[in-house]
Amino acid sequence: MNCINWNNLAEALNHHTRRHGFTYRETPWLVAQETTRITFPEGTTKFATPVGDLVGSGEQSFLEIRETLAAGRYCTITPCFREEEIDVWHQHYFMKLELIQVGDVTREALREMIGAAKQVFESIAPGEEFEVVETGEGYDIEYRGIELGSYGIRVHDGFTWVYGTGLAEPRFSKALRTAGA
Repeated sequence: MNCINWNNLAEALNHHTRRHGFTYRETPWLVAQETTRITFPEGTTKFATPVGDLVGSGEQSFLEIRETLAAGRYCTITPCFREEEIDVWHQHYFMKLELIQVGDVTREALREMIGAAKQVFESIAPGEEFEVVETGEGYDIEYRGIELGSYGIRVHDGFTWVYGTGLAEPRFSKALRTAGA
């Protein structure tokens, strides 16, 4: 496991809350299995405990408390637990600042979220170039071909939201180090 740069997460949190109007919310790290299923691909192993599943991302945390979310922009920092092949970019756990917008869910809201995240990346790594790439599900922000965050619009059971990565560690720091920034 590589070291998490907590300063980067703090800077990203400050940027999103003070400059882009996101409200920080504490969110659960354990959610109902039904909630986990919303965003995990079918057949993905969940990290089940006797009291709930460990979250795969803060997006699941927000989905668990969706009834309490008024229209607006929110962010949270949670660990993310994933069952995937371990390699230089994939780990069983990491920390992530998650972004969500509910209420005004439009393509423009999605573009604004991507722009805000890109600004954070550029403020932490001035002079570096981050590219927005269209994917089958939405968009990614990449640094020299390394995916740093995913963004899109989802709908489930009458609830619609814009989601995105505010910053994930240690991937962000490792990408900058690996690419020689």
